[in-house]
Amino acid sequence: SLYTLRNVPAFYSHLLELIAGSRRSEETRRFLLALTSGYGGAPPIEMRAHDSVVYVGDMLAFCFRSFSVEADVARGLLNYVPEEEEEHDASKQEEKEDVTLAEEEPDLAMEKPITGVEMLAQSMGGVSRPLKARVLHVISSLSRRNDEDDESDDGMDVEEEGASTRKKLSQLYEICGLLLFYASAVGKTTSKLEAGEVASVDEAAERNPLLSVMLECLEEASNAFEASLRVYCAMLEHLHAVTGDSEASLARSMVSQIVEVRKASPGFATDVECPAAVGQTLSLNWVCDTIIEAALPACKSLDDTVLLRRSVAAAKEADLSSEVGAALETKLQERETGLIDVLVEEETSDVLELCGLGPLVS
Repeated sequence: SLYTLRNVPAFYSHLLELIAGSRRSEETRRFLLALTSGYGGAPPIEMRAHDSVVYVGDMLAFCFRSFSVEADVARGLLNYVPEEEEEHDASKQEEKEDVTLAEEEPDLAMEKPITGVEMLAQSMGGVSRPLKARVLHVISSLSRRNDEDDESDDGMDVEEEGASTRKKLSQLYEICGLLLFYASAVGKTTSKLEAGEVASVDEAAERNPLLSVMLECLEEASNAFEASLRVYCAMLEHLHAVTGDSEASLARSMVSQIVEVRKASPGFATDVECPAAVGQTLSLNWVCDTIIEAALPACKSLDDTVLLRRSVAAAKEADLSSEVGAALETKLQERETGLIDVLVEEETSDVLELCGLGPLVS
């Protein structure tokens, strides 16, 4: 029926918009049902709300599956061609005549039918708002410090606070990876509807509300990660004073967690496009440079510099660039040289004191 109505653009366009509106209502209903009651035999997604990463991952996975289905529906409706083409010449001639007649009647050809990308954007537009609200709520809760949470225990010691902060930072980074992965997948699916034309993620987001919401959440998560990491770096001295762990040890723990998350997350793979707005903040270069620069001035022994060197070595196995790695190694070498000079001076003074030659040093 749709294939036949192509010769009447006004009716054809109106019917496509009705179908897109119906699909929009259905997909929104399914998503809300999956969140609260479960869908397709799966448990409710909000049952996993206590696990931030799993919660966000389940929502994004459900939205992407629905997006893929809607993309196939749009492709099938708009690109359908009947299999019966026995009388090629005659049928082609009739199609040309019909199209010519439709073009000659301005009343029928006034309205241009919506494209597959436009239909897909309209079908999935209703899911964008509830998805955005929930993801931003998760990001907000992870970026909140423990002392800002009314439900946190007043007696929580600083050691637990440091571990909790590192956990929240790694979860924020993992959520960024999930958003990167699914944004890239949605962008590639959208490109398939555009006759193979490959567009960047930012360009595809202009025509797709779901992808636009994912990028907005990604930018918000990236900003929250940046702010939380800077707060953690500022807390190193305080955590050291209370827990007894050196600043270098605390920095190494943070770098190790970020590296592990980056290795395991598909969103940080080399074939996944990262938007320019968040590329620097989510890069391992910026993370390692920020953490090690904060811990380096507090290094008081060679053991501390060794810990930081191990952090740089672990980051190199992930995605740390050779230039940043070499720069950090140079700074660590300079710090080690200064510590060795101080150590030699102190040991020399002690030996001279034991020999009774202490006054010679002064």
